[in-house]
Amino acid sequence: MKKIAFILILLGFILNSCIDLNLKDEYPEINYYHFNQSEQTLLNDIKPINAAILLRNFSISNEFDTKHILANWDGKRIQRYYYHRWVNDIPDMITDYVYHRLSKLKIFKFGPIKSSSLIVPDYILEAQIINFSVNNFEKSQVEKSNVELEIKVNVIKRIGNKDGDKVLYTEVYSEKVERESNLVGTIAPAFSKALSIVSDRMFLDMLKKLN
Repeated sequence: MKKIAFILILLGFILNSCIDLNLKDEYPEINYYHFNQSEQTLLNDIKPINAAILLRNFSISNEFDTKHILANWDGKRIQRYYYHRWVNDIPDMITDYVYHRLSKLKIFKFGPIKSSSLIVPDYILEAQIINFSVNNFEKSQVEKSNVELEIKVNVIKRIGNKDGDKVLYTEVYSEKVERESNLVGTIAPAFSKALSIVSDRMFLDMLKKLN
């Protein structure tokens, strides 16, 4: 009986090990991606704006509002990468990117602030991410795989009276960055570069119009 019990336990252990291995094969590891700040900038000899600006959380068009990385293949089909995802919601990631870049470059003397700050802002930045596309080209000899970023920005002067706040200007900033290949690992670095360029253009306009 002891020998039979031992054999049964051994068989159970082997079967359980096989199930665990199958599960590991069935569910690959999920890879998460984020944006990296670029040390390069389009700005030189920055004269800080003597004010503070409030960054409201960016919004995004519904078709791009997902943590899964999406890729458009040859303009014909959309691939959802189930095991390749953004580390956070895209609007939050881009809001944080712009916030930290504003701080790093010292565009505003009293800094960018968020809604939780006790500082009363002089200006407000609102933005909508209109385009956040990944384009893969498998056969085209004309088009290279790329990412496209487009952001619509409202810069608002805080007046604080019964007349309400005033929109000073609205601009749309866009950038396309080519990628070396169709590999998913090239997507986040390309978006990081696009964000750096779009952010710097945004800041150049602020320095020209608000100083």
